[in-house]
Amino acid sequence: MPFSTRYPDLALHLHWIRSEKKELGNAQEALEWKSSLPLDRIDVLYVYGLGGHHAKVLKSWLAENPSRHLVFLEDDLAALRGFSEMPQAEEILAHPQIHVRWIPNPPFWDRILEECAAEFSFDKIEVSALKAYEKLPRFRKIKLSLLRKTVLWNSLTSENISGHLLHENIIPNLRRIPSCCYVNSWKDELKGIPIIICGAGPSLKALADDLHQMRDKALIIACGSALSALSHLGIRPHLGIAIDPNSREFDCLKGCTYRDLPLLFGSRLYPKVFELFDGPYGYIRSGTGSLLESYVEEELNLKDPFLGHDLGREALSVTTLALSLAHAWGCDPIIFAGVDLAYEREKHYAEGVPVKVQINPHEKSAGEQWVRRKGARGHWVSTLVKWIMERDTIDSYARRHPGTTFINASSGGLGFKHIPHRPFQQLCKKTGDYDERIHELVKRTKISLSEAQVENVLASVRNSLEKCLEILRLLQQEDSGSGKAVLYQLDLEGEIAYQLVLSSCKLALERLGKKKDPVALEREKWKFLEEAAFSYLKSF
Repeated sequence: MPFSTRYPDLALHLHWIRSEKKELGNAQEALEWKSSLPLDRIDVLYVYGLGGHHAKVLKSWLAENPSRHLVFLEDDLAALRGFSEMPQAEEILAHPQIHVRWIPNPPFWDRILEECAAEFSFDKIEVSALKAYEKLPRFRKIKLSLLRKTVLWNSLTSENISGHLLHENIIPNLRRIPSCCYVNSWKDELKGIPIIICGAGPSLKALADDLHQMRDKALIIACGSALSALSHLGIRPHLGIAIDPNSREFDCLKGCTYRDLPLLFGSRLYPKVFELFDGPYGYIRSGTGSLLESYVEEELNLKDPFLGHDLGREALSVTTLALSLAHAWGCDPIIFAGVDLAYEREKHYAEGVPVKVQINPHEKSAGEQWVRRKGARGHWVSTLVKWIMERDTIDSYARRHPGTTFINASSGGLGFKHIPHRPFQQLCKKTGDYDERIHELVKRTKISLSEAQVENVLASVRNSLEKCLEILRLLQQEDSGSGKAVLYQLDLEGEIAYQLVLSSCKLALERLGKKKDPVALEREKWKFLEEAAFSYLKSF
């Protein structure tokens, strides 16, 4: 495919804008560079700098798997001109797995990286650079930005494509609503009360004595694994909160010895976790489950604003949700303890968390990739991309709420840019019976719904899914674009179950398969949606 056909905008730049010609790298450099790459552990390779030799040496890697992609990012017109005049340029540009992205000036970087992350939303990626570019200050920013954006887009795509797996959690958890109190009704109910948000970082142990003394001076909320870590230290929090949807959440929490602790949860939570607690339970309407979750809530007249939506799109953790809850409740100051967001002597968790984490500095999953940063004490620490995202989310939230005091009680870990470190003793002076305060709040905000009311709403969605299944089977028997196919598709789009769960699945599939033959994709699409509808039905 000619350069001007696949990349008309670039061809126009080269035609009208005079520039020098710069050819980047040589064959030997490209071979040495290739040998340094973890090619067997990635699906997408981004390269800052457009090198024809570098594309050539990776053709065999691309040939091994049609799902792999090589993406060149270039912002130097001279390098682009040099590449376009190389003998192998047209062959490289015609390759369906090789892509060139031209960044005409710095303000375009963010948008183009966002588009890349959306188009190539694979989990395992590598961001590299040609030798001439790897020491440029911009490269480090490009790499971290791509990793962060990939975390978000991969999460979104995975949940859309495999949403039926998440709904194996959501559906049974929605059935728990009648036995819960409603956490969204707690707005401003704890105004002016200090709160300590506990993570399970290694620094938690050093704060144990202080936390014992603070129990009647501040509300203590344990986030996820911190329930086990605090149990190990003999510290009973006033509240626990858990939201993670995978089986590892059960393993992390099974060290908690306080079965009667009030547990706040979101609909995504791995349901087996409830085997570890006797209640009371608090349901959080957060909008992080799915459209189906929100539909059921609204049909049950649970229409309060989502909690956590004020955090920003990089808020993916239980700690950030606890932060939003604390602010909504009116707590002040908000204190972080054990929120390390970094490894300490290769330790992931504080003692007491019954999970052994395999630490892998060479991990290529975008959110799990290692990054070296200056930590709270001023020395270098090992952190992860997802922890940098969490730290920046918390920092940004604190900046946006200057009327609330935010404090970091831990002196180690990654630290925060805008939240100071101060000892507990300087913060909380008054005492109170916070167990009784929470008990009264739980009792007063009990949800007045019956199991039958929840089942009626779920039954309407289930019936609609069964209709979708019938229509999808009929669609596969018709030629694409035929009159019957068009009518069937209209019927499908009118079903509430399609709008709630299948529509997003279809959009994600189309985005991933947009380079395929349209006719083949159409056939695959209806078959895939049939399988998805069947899987969703099993969740009910």
